[in-house]
Amino acid sequence: MYGDERGNYPWGYEVTTDWSYTIQPYLQKASGQTYVTGAGGRSPAITCPSRGLKSTNIVNTYGTHDRLLGNEDPGSTYKTSPPYPRGVPWRERPCDIWMVGDASQDPNTLGGESQATIWNILPDIGQDFSAATANNKISNVGENLDQAGSLGEIRWRHHWNERACFVFVDGHVETIHSGNMTERQLKITGP
Repeated sequence: MYGDERGNYPWGYEVTTDWSYTIQPYLQKASGQTYVTGAGGRSPAITCPSRGLKSTNIVNTYGTHDRLLGNEDPGSTYKTSPPYPRGVPWRERPCDIWMVGDASQDPNTLGGESQATIWNILPDIGQDFSAATANNKISNVGENLDQAGSLGEIRWRHHWNERACFVFVDGHVETIHSGNMTERQLKITGP
C-alpha cells in the first residue's frame, strides 16, 4: 500500500526514522478497524510472535535488505539517491529476492529491538548478482539465538535456531534454513 500510494518503497533506514515506523499507517489501514498499538505506537505485526514479548513491548524484530531499501546511516554504502528510495515495482526477480527478514536484536534496547536493516552478510551483500553463481549456498549469513551475534545480521530463531522467515518482493513469505540461502535470494544487480 505504501508503494502504491507513493510510487516507491520506504527507506530501510533514514536518519530520523526507519521503515517500521514509516509503514505504521498502512498496517492500520490493512486491518480495516480501529487498532490498538503497543509500546511506541507501533503495530504488533512488526514483532515476531515467537519472541514471546508482552503486547505492551512492541519492538521491531525484522530488518530490511540493506542494499534493496537503502540506509541513510552515515557509515552505510547504500545511502545515495538515486536509486533510493527505489521505485515500485522492483522488477529484478521479485519472487527470488527477500525484502524483509528476521533480524538480530540489540540487547541494549528495550526488548532487544533489531537494527532497521540487514547488512552484515558474507559473501558481501553488495556483490552483484551473477546467473553463474545464483544457486551457490551462502555460508555465513547470521546468528542463532544461542549466540551474542552482531547487529545487522539475519536471526535464525525458528525451528531449533536453524530457520528464519522472509517476505519477498513479490509478497510471498518463506522460511529458509540457515544452510540453504542462495545467492539468488540475496544478491541484486546494479546500484
